[in-house]
Amino acid sequence: MPVLYAQGDIFEVGYNDGYEFLLVFGHIGINEMREKWHRFRERFDTLRQIQDPFNQLEKPLQFATGRWIQFVSERENHGIGFSELAKIIDDTFKWTVTQGLKTVITNGVRDIDHGRTTVQNIASDNRRVRELSDLLEKKSHGFEKIMLVSLNDAYIRSTPV
Repeated sequence: MPVLYAQGDIFEVGYNDGYEFLLVFGHIGINEMREKWHRFRERFDTLRQIQDPFNQLEKPLQFATGRWIQFVSERENHGIGFSELAKIIDDTFKWTVTQGLKTVITNGVRDIDHGRTTVQNIASDNRRVRELSDLLEKKSHGFEKIMLVSLNDAYIRSTPV
């Protein structure tokens, strides 16, 4: 199954489209992630008390029957370097296989090389989309559905050919 790409809220798309595992990268601050998280967590007793999931849910948690979520906090420069990202993806997919999960959605995370110019940042984002796509394509055997989703248009403007 090829990797799917979308623009949207990982919590809403992941839950409403029936994904069994949500792998969420980022941080909670004065940002959209905070708003989206607070709205989502109110729907589930298992999540309601969690203020900052990036510090409190670093391991997979079953939040509803057959539905799991895990958070990975960004690192340097609001990103994660490639080798660390590859290990996170590898470990996550090994775990989902042991659980018999067949559908995974993630929002991914930018690289640590974001700079001060739009041109640099677009090039970095496009490179990261290719890297994530390649990593997920290699893991896709045996999965029914894998999706990369972002609030911005990074995945739909940069979808690899």
